[in-house]
Amino acid sequence: MKKVLKFCMRFVFVLVILALLAAPLYLIHRISADEIKSYNTPEQLVFVDASFGVPVLAAREDVAEKIHVSGVFVPVESYDMELKGWGLDQIRWSVDPGAEVTEGQVLGLLRDSEIQSPVNGIVVSLNNYGSKPYVRFRLVEPIQLECHVDQQTLEDLRASEALSTKAGETVRLESVSITRDLEGLTTVRLSIDSERYVCGQGVSELELNTGVVFQKTLVLPVSCVYQKTPGEEEPWYAREVTKDGALVGEIEVKPGYTDGKKICVTGAVEGHYYDSGYGSFTTTGGGQ
Repeated sequence: MKKVLKFCMRFVFVLVILALLAAPLYLIHRISADEIKSYNTPEQLVFVDASFGVPVLAAREDVAEKIHVSGVFVPVESYDMELKGWGLDQIRWSVDPGAEVTEGQVLGLLRDSEIQSPVNGIVVSLNNYGSKPYVRFRLVEPIQLECHVDQQTLEDLRASEALSTKAGETVRLESVSITRDLEGLTTVRLSIDSERYVCGQGVSELELNTGVVFQKTLVLPVSCVYQKTPGEEEPWYAREVTKDGALVGEIEVKPGYTDGKKICVTGAVEGHYYDSGYGSFTTTGGGQ
């Protein structure tokens, strides 16, 4: 009986020793297995070129041609008041050239007599010497819009036969300077059949309709089109995308008239989606 008990104790002791020896090996194996799993290649990722902007449909619309100008309303007619009498060199003027005066306003005194303005206007010169003394005024009515425009805008103004404002007021090109300034801009004057403007008033980006309408033309936002290399002869492109914004491919397009927001194009496909942001992202985009 003692021998059996002794044998059992030895057997248990051996098992404990084996367990103690096997535990580190098991832990090492388990850690190694976990590390191997951490280095397993993950599921293959698929990268898709996406749209830089919201996908937009190429659609056909009626597009009215517009011109935008900025400038100041200036007087265009002058009036000379002849000075009569003797001792005109003794006039004591109460205004200087450049002064704005109203009809009946006192301009000066000759002895005890007042010299009054016969018109509303701007004093250009006070000449009370010489054989023909006079006061010259620039009338505040009528007025014209004086603008400085680039060559393309000048050509558009000259080609337009029915200019009008958004309010329907008739606009006419009255004069064109024969010279250009250092920035290549030409001075033009436009008359507008309207009573809502006054002399000296400035306007910015006044929208003029030319009367030309491009009917059922294919349009895209200007931010859709771009050039890879800037230049008049260089091609223009647009990025076709899916409805969800995945890139389909790049196509060449021919741009036409633009109002600054939309652009008429050929080469795009009606009903297809295009990247509305890539042109703004590039320095040679149509939105620049």
